Amino acid sequence: MRLRSVKIERFKRLTHVNFTVGDVNILVGGNNSGKSTIIQAVHFAFTLFQSLAISNKWPVKNKKTSTVSPSELIYIPSDDPYLWALEGVSLRMNQRLLYYRLNSTMARK
Repeated sequence: MRLRSVKIERFKRLTHVNFTVGDVNILVGGNNSGKSTIIQAVHFAFTLFQSLAISNKWPVKNKKTSTVSPSELIYIPSDDPYLWALEGVSLRMNQRLLYYRLNSTMARK
């Protein structure tokens, strides 16, 4: 089995990335352009399936979905899983985790 294409949607600051994969792939771009985020997304996808297999949740039998907690993952791209969503910001207040999504105007500041 060979990976032929990659599609990333709503991962960190990437809204939509779609590209075909060749024998050799080179990511070129300026600082903060998303090169490392693309690598993290691909790495996360592969290790997500590994994590599901380790926890006996993959392959999914007789269900369309499966859940996995952040503590079951063997790789996470950041310490706070709530920051993985597009433009997400996590704030801890009074021992509770509150998730806020910034609008595009606030994210640009």
